[in-house]
Amino acid sequence: MNKYLTTFLQHKSTPFLTFFLVLLYLIIYAAYIIIPPVRNPESISYFLAALSVHSIIAALLWNTLKTTMPSLLLLALLFFVPRMILFPMLPWLSDDVFGYLWYGHVTVHGMNPFEANADSPLYHHLRNASYNLMAYKQFPAIYPPLAELWIALGVWIGELWSDGWFAALMGWKSILFIMEIITFALIAKARTILSHSINKGVLLFALSPLPVIEIMGQAHNEGLILPLIILMAIIASRLFQTQTPMLALVIGTIIGAMAAIKIYPIVLILPLIALRTLTWRNKIIIILTAITSLIAISAPFLYKPESLQQFANVLQFYNRTYFNSPPLIIIRELLALLNIHQWWHKAPTLLTFIRLAALIALAAFWYKHSKQQHTQTLNAQFFLIALAILLCFTILSPKVHTWYFVPILALNIITRFQSIALITTIQMASYALYLHTPPKEHHTLNFILWAIMLIPITKEFYKKWANPNGQN
Repeated sequence: MNKYLTTFLQHKSTPFLTFFLVLLYLIIYAAYIIIPPVRNPESISYFLAALSVHSIIAALLWNTLKTTMPSLLLLALLFFVPRMILFPMLPWLSDDVFGYLWYGHVTVHGMNPFEANADSPLYHHLRNASYNLMAYKQFPAIYPPLAELWIALGVWIGELWSDGWFAALMGWKSILFIMEIITFALIAKARTILSHSINKGVLLFALSPLPVIEIMGQAHNEGLILPLIILMAIIASRLFQTQTPMLALVIGTIIGAMAAIKIYPIVLILPLIALRTLTWRNKIIIILTAITSLIAISAPFLYKPESLQQFANVLQFYNRTYFNSPPLIIIRELLALLNIHQWWHKAPTLLTFIRLAALIALAAFWYKHSKQQHTQTLNAQFFLIALAILLCFTILSPKVHTWYFVPILALNIITRFQSIALITTIQMASYALYLHTPPKEHHTLNFILWAIMLIPITKEFYKKWANPNGQN
């Protein structure tokens, strides 16, 4: 059945069907806007139903377009129209944005958001609607300093219009939309610079509802990382050819900047360090520049030891909330069976060490295989291992939110994993925990969904590794 459907959709005599699918794909984004913006079982059921239909339409459209070379105009249409539709969407799937807006408000008024908890008397005179709506008022800012600075800029833009939280949200979304524009401009540039076609990867990203919903709809700050990932890929491709120290310095700065927005992109330094064809001088430049830029950006906010300690403590707390990962559940169950004292709190730490071991193993694997070879093959395999490292870090985290996968989907523009699209539907299905009051995680369902997701991704990785320059 699927064979005949795919053949029909790819037939040249069906331009009307292609137009209809594109139109339907774009229109369904409006469905997310009209869902009541209240996180309750009814709204979540509407959201999951719309997402299911949307994912099916996206899959059909992918089958229609994947054998052709989509024009830049069509890619731009699929990229920007959904983001414009979801620009006014209210953030009801997550409370995070209200914390963004509050700490941005604090920063705009010249105060350090890392200095004290949100409910501290120090900030009492600044309290507004964003403060009332935010969760976890008993903690200071959790997001690294560069993220806080960008958020503060967005809040400042919004407060030029009005003092309300909605104006601040629109200001922050304006920053994210600008980042999306820069990302697409860099993608267009990458199509001519990188040694292999990335059109299919761009199409996969454009047909994924996840980054649109989580970045433009829910205003998560992963959107700040997207242009930096594409820029790093472009410069890395040139560095491998020229070994120019200035390019190594730029890459180190980019990695440090990404770590100052969301800590985890720092792991992208591993495939560079393990690359045997990269000179030691360039490796040292990348490491020192990444560390220096991260410290330089963070120092004005985290110069006090107590601020740094509070920042570390709040990260530990966030590892013990909802959206626990299946690996964490397995470790918790094993520790409980062994009657380990305080197993609940020790499980995230143990998983962190397991994750570190897995990252080292991937870096060692890359070191072994990154010998002198054709530059095009080296480029392709570098991006494959970078994606594997970023994915490994994410899935072996104590908790895994859907928006954590947005940078992975961006990097996949280059690696073009078709199976990575499964992340969109499967990870968004984790919102099903809100179908219950109070929220309830379905561990068995999560294990099944993760198996469905990871098995084809692993299979495709081995296939691509054996044929890195293939257009599959």
